[in-house]
This record gives sequence, structure tokens and C-alpha cells, in this order.
Amino acid sequence: MEAPGHLSETMLKIYQQRGQGLLLQTVANLYRLKKKMPGIDFFRHPVFTNLPEQQTKPISYRAITESADHHIYASYYTGISAKKPGEAAFAPLPTERYRKGDMVSTYSLQYWNQHLLWNNVLINITTGQSRYMFDTLFSGHCTQYLRGDSCWLYKWSSQSLHCYDLRNNRLRTYPLQIPMDENKQEGRNGDMNDMEDDANENQLWVSSHDFGLALITKQGKLLKRFLYTELGTSDSYITDLERVGDQLWFGCTDGLGRLDIPTGRSIIFRNPGIQNNIMQNRAVFSIVPDEKGNFYLGSSSGLLYFNTSTLSFFNLMEGHPLSRIEFNRASSLKTSDGRYYMGSTNGLYSFQPGDLQFISASEPVKLVKLVGIAAYNNRQNEYNYQSIGLDSLQSLQLSPFERNLQFSFSVPEYNHAVYYSYRVKGFNDNWSEYKPENSISLSGLVPGNYLLEVKVSTALNDTNAFLYSLPIHMRQSWFKKPWVIALIVLGILGLIIWFIRNQFNQRLQRQKELAQLRTKISSDLHDDVGTILSGLAMQSQMLAYSASGEQKQSLNEISEMSREAMEHMRDTVWAMDSRKDKYENLIDRMRAFAERNLALKNFTHEFIVTEVDTKKFIDPEKRQAIYLIFKEAITNIVKHSKGNHVLIGLYMDKAGLHLTVKDNGDAHAQINSDGLGISNMTMRAEKIGGKLYIRREEGYEVQLDIPA
Repeated sequence: MEAPGHLSETMLKIYQQRGQGLLLQTVANLYRLKKKMPGIDFFRHPVFTNLPEQQTKPISYRAITESADHHIYASYYTGISAKKPGEAAFAPLPTERYRKGDMVSTYSLQYWNQHLLWNNVLINITTGQSRYMFDTLFSGHCTQYLRGDSCWLYKWSSQSLHCYDLRNNRLRTYPLQIPMDENKQEGRNGDMNDMEDDANENQLWVSSHDFGLALITKQGKLLKRFLYTELGTSDSYITDLERVGDQLWFGCTDGLGRLDIPTGRSIIFRNPGIQNNIMQNRAVFSIVPDEKGNFYLGSSSGLLYFNTSTLSFFNLMEGHPLSRIEFNRASSLKTSDGRYYMGSTNGLYSFQPGDLQFISASEPVKLVKLVGIAAYNNRQNEYNYQSIGLDSLQSLQLSPFERNLQFSFSVPEYNHAVYYSYRVKGFNDNWSEYKPENSISLSGLVPGNYLLEVKVSTALNDTNAFLYSLPIHMRQSWFKKPWVIALIVLGILGLIIWFIRNQFNQRLQRQKELAQLRTKISSDLHDDVGTILSGLAMQSQMLAYSASGEQKQSLNEISEMSREAMEHMRDTVWAMDSRKDKYENLIDRMRAFAERNLALKNFTHEFIVTEVDTKKFIDPEKRQAIYLIFKEAITNIVKHSKGNHVLIGLYMDKAGLHLTVKDNGDAHAQINSDGLGISNMTMRAEKIGGKLYIRREEGYEVQLDIPA
């Protein structure tokens, strides 16, 4: 069978659901057929107001009451309208005469003995006569509590609690001082949403937006106070009150609360919903008990039902005209014929219990199916789709370029909205908020192992939630795999080592070439210049033998200068010779110089070497400087000392190399040395980073310290 212009699909079979309609199976889809819901006008009453511009336009309603003759009275910000038995529409009452002053707001409305108690006005229904129960002007917002012939009244933002004796027209007023929240003005009690007596009927429970929940005497004295921190609510906004025995039920921003009066312990029951794509708790504004002891609740988002035995919420089905209505504070009534009236911010509604079909706010989710996976490949610049075989999918394998994913789920649930919360363990361990979207998008994944976990619930919490999980493995790019990275690191290290070794070999080669050049230069100087100077000294000395007078003296001076030049040249050749770059070469030359020069002046000497590795390399510049300083010290002793013994010490420790040259001459004698010699010694010490000390306390002493 086909239905042209409608489903346009071949129908296969019809299934009967127990109490929930029909299921229609086609070749492509499964449809649920259910009874059509009544429209909004089935529940909403036409209300005519006393303002011509409003007439039947839905407005915001406040308190509702019923008279002894079953007339229904509904109040709103501009007055009161009444409905006679058997009629549907409400007609306005002439309330202008009762509103003396500027106030037009309203909150409370009660019936007592052919009178209406409207805010602070007592109106005789039969005669239309009225009087103010307190004050001389219309009070506006005023909260009432009626017990027998006594009515307690509180004008918002005042400091007084009134008790009016309706039978004797007698007023008693008591001071009321309940501490406000820190943001409220001192001395002003703010609003009061409701009053309810205690079990003994001699005290009052009061609720407020400003001071939370409080217990006072009927003379206005504060006995107890409960703020949000004690009630477990998100703020101190407490609305309607309903006491059942020792349990005080209250509406609040978070939902429905229950205070155990003897213990003072509170519990909050929440029934969140999605509003403007944001998960929010439904605030409860009015509580109306039914004949079973359960509650109809007027909330910020729809009419709710609460079972006080199972402590569970029931909601109207999605799409029901009362499922999204914002109901009002102090605006509910159960009438004598069993009908319930609920005022909202946009109209007045009524119903019989049989008119509504509630479903549990949360049912267990029995099955969750993954129906689609879309993975975007960055390299190929395209999506890869997978929809077949997902029931048996044990894990999802991804390439390193499929970093943007979308998962689509399906849940066979027809009576409740379905909400999804997820997390990806290994990427972000925090659960997302519950949302109605059945698709989950992931981006920014990097190669590794993850676990996708999805909670599916018919409520906006974990109650009866179904947990679905899917392991995800994203392969690493080949060039990012550990063994590839290890090879690259080894290759780079190899290049660095090769470069360093190549630089070292080049430096070593340059040092070898420089050493060869130094050796060649020193050899050439020794062979060529040394021969010339030696010959000059010998020739001048031989000529001096045959010369006489001034010529002989001059030739002897030339011979002496030639020998000194040869000595300086030998020092230079020795310093340049790379074959002499060890400590043993320095020590041997120092010994030779000391023995040769000290013996000429009959000096004995000791040469002590301690902790010096004689085979160790010594920098040529340092070697030359040490030798020349040593040579200058020995020369000064030979020329000027009056002693006969010299102590020479060369030792090495952690601090560096130390050289000491000391004679045993007269402690008071001064060794004369030209300033240039000492200056040269100091300059050479500083040039190699050392320090030179010259002492004359006990003979002549030269000390050279070279740091390590």
C-alpha cells in the first residue's frame, strides 16, 4: 500500500504498542502513530479584563480563589475577573474603586464568608462595599495567610506583620525584622512569596526571594532561618510552600525541595530541561496537591507531576501545549469539582486529571546504536563515511590525517527526549553537558589511543543513563614513529660527532703543521743565525788578542754582546721548538741554567720537583714565560745576593702550578735590580694568568702562582 502525497513509502506492517499507539513499518522507516494532542485552547480560558486594550489578550496571572457558590476569581496586575459555574469565560469586576493610590500590582486573593481578600482590600461580593484591612491606600503586592477568621498580611518591602480579625474588624500589627541577604537594603524585608502554618498552628513558615526560608511566630518574631547554603539550593529564592506533617515542601530555582522539620535537613529534587539550547533546572513556582497526595507543579518550563512516594518527576509529552508554559508564583487552585487552575505569565489554564497524560521524566535507555562515522582526511581533503557494520565495530582505526570526526547515534525512544553527554579519555576526561543533539564532533586529535564514552539518558542527568564506549586508535605518521625518530636523532648525533671530529682533526692537523713550522724555524735559527753569532764572537775575541788599547776593549765588548745574543737566541729557539713542549723539557732547561750560573758564584742549590707530571704537555707561551721569570730570578741572585745557597721549588696541586726561587742572603740586604727586570717578570706572569710575589723578609724570594 502507498500513500501518495503523504508518506510515499511502501508499508510493510503495523504493530500495536501497549497503551502508546501504533508503530508503522515501511521499507525505509519506522513511524509511531499516536493520538492527537488537544490544542492550547482546550486548556486556556478566555478572560476579559477591565482594561479595553487587553480584553481577551493573555496576560500574567496571580492568585486564584473559589467562592462558596463555586464562582472562580482570578487576579492579575490590573484587577480581578470572575467565572460563573458552567461558563468558560471570565468577566472583569469593577476593581478601580478599590485601588486608591498609584499601586496597580497584585499578589494575593482569598475568599472568606462572601468576601474577597484582595491584597489589603476586603471586598463584600454581595454589596460591592470594601475597606482596607491596613493602611489607607491600595498596598499592591501583599502576601496573605488565612486561618479561620484571622488573616495575616505582609506588605512587600515593609517592616510589619499584620493580623486582621475578619469577624470583629480588628487589626493588630507586629514588627517584623528578618535579616536580608548582604545585597539587600538594611531594615527592608523585601518580598514574601508564601506563608504556611506549622503543625501546632501557632507559628508561620515564610518564604522569600530575599531571605530564603524562615520560621516566625504569628507575632513576627524570627525563630529559624534557612539560606541556600543550608537548603542545598543555588540561591535563596524560595517560592511556594506546602506542609505535609513534619515535611515542608517548597519550590525553588533548582526545582522542588523538601525540608524535614524535626532534623532541619533538606533535599532538592531536580528536573532539568533544555531552554534556548542550554540545560537549565526547572524552577518550581506553585505546588498543588492532588487527591493521592502527589503534586502538580507549575514550573518555569511546563506543568510537572511529582510522585511523593517514589520521589520521581513526570513530564507531559513533548509538544503538549502545557509542556513549555511558564507558570507564575501564587497562582494555583484546586476547586471543589476537582478541576485545577494554574495561572501563567501568558494566560490562565485549567484541567481535569483525566485530561493529562504524564510520562516518567526518566526511563532507562535500553539500546544505543552507532549509525554513522564521518572522518575528514586533511591530506586528501575529503570525508570518509562509514555506516555499515558498526554494530560489530570493536574499535576505530584512524590514519594520522583523520583528525576531525563526527559520530551519529540512534536510540529507539518514542516517549522521551534523548540527551547525550560524552568524553574522550586520553584527550579530555571531563564529561560534556547533556544535549539533545545525537551527533558528536571531535577535532584536534593527535596520534594515540583514546576511549570515546557516551552517556545517553532520557533525563538531563545520569539517572537510568546508558553508557556506550568505543576505543579509538590513531596511527602515528611514519616519520613520527619512535624508531624513525630514534634513527633521525642518531643520524643527527652522527653528523654532530663527525663535524666535531672533523674540526678536531683539522685543528690537530694545523697544530702539527704549526709544530713542524716552529721546529723548522727553530732549527734554521740555530743553524744559520747561531753559526753567524758564534763566528762573530770567535772572530772578535781572536782580533782582541792582537789588538791593543781601545780597540781591544771594543772587540771584547763585541765578543761579549755576541755571546749574549747567542744565549737569547738559544732561549728563543728553545721556546719555539715544538719538541720541547713538555714539563720535563722546561725542568731540564731550568736545571741546566741554575747549575751553570750559580756555580760561577759558588752558590749551592736544591731543585725540588713535586707532583708534576713531567710527560704532560705545557703551552709554549706559558713554558717560555715561566723559564724567563725563573731565569731573571736566578740572574738577580747571582748578581746581587750575599748568600751562598738557593732553594728552587716547582710543585703542582689542585690550585695550579707554583714556582719558588729563594736564597739565604741577608734579610736586611736589598737585591738591586733595575725596574725593567721586575716589570718584565710581572708582565710575563700576568700574560699567562698568573701572579708574581717578591719578598725580602728572609732573603730574596720570588714566587709565581699559575692557576689550573
